[in-house]
Amino acid sequence: MRTLALLAHQVRYEQKLYWRSPSSAVFTFAFPILLLVIFATLNQGATIASLGGISYNQYYVPGIVAFSVISACYTNLAISLCFRRDAGTLKRIRGTPLPPAVFMAGAIGSSLVVSLLLVVLTTAVGMLFYGVTFPGRWGALGLTLAVGAFCFCGLGLAMTTLSGPDRRGAPLPLGTAAKLAGVRPSLLNNGRGATLSAVKKSRPDP
Repeated sequence: MRTLALLAHQVRYEQKLYWRSPSSAVFTFAFPILLLVIFATLNQGATIASLGGISYNQYYVPGIVAFSVISACYTNLAISLCFRRDAGTLKRIRGTPLPPAVFMAGAIGSSLVVSLLLVVLTTAVGMLFYGVTFPGRWGALGLTLAVGAFCFCGLGLAMTTLSGPDRRGAPLPLGTAAKLAGVRPSLLNNGRGATLSAVKKSRPDP
């Protein structure tokens, strides 16, 4: 019970630390929502012929949901731990009564909380404002997101070992997050034509 109480306290502390950091709130929480609103609005009514003519937003919104999990569990966790290590915070924590396992579990738990908030928000925006429908297999969706969240937390922890003490670790998660999310096929290939067509339609006739 004492360990669970320490864990709950640590998760609350990590949440306060997260929301009081403007860079964390912008790059890991606001960025997926901005991508959703911008591209879903530009491609409203567009379809993807290579995928059987489904709407662009029906294909794009689930990708943003996955990107939200990656942003919260991979990018956020890796960057925050790199900064703490370079600032010497991790060494100071080792000198406190807080067990290292509880500290790491608190950081992972906080990332999972942010991930859950992002998934709920992006799903709600897609369904309410862009007409996206889900097949109704919510159990399978929840299991997939949970397994993915824990896997990306593990990748975020592993990414911290690839950087040295000269702050080179922060750009690595940002640079690899797009590849992990599969942004290239959803934004650049299939979405480029739909985006260009939407921009052309919005231009006034000469």
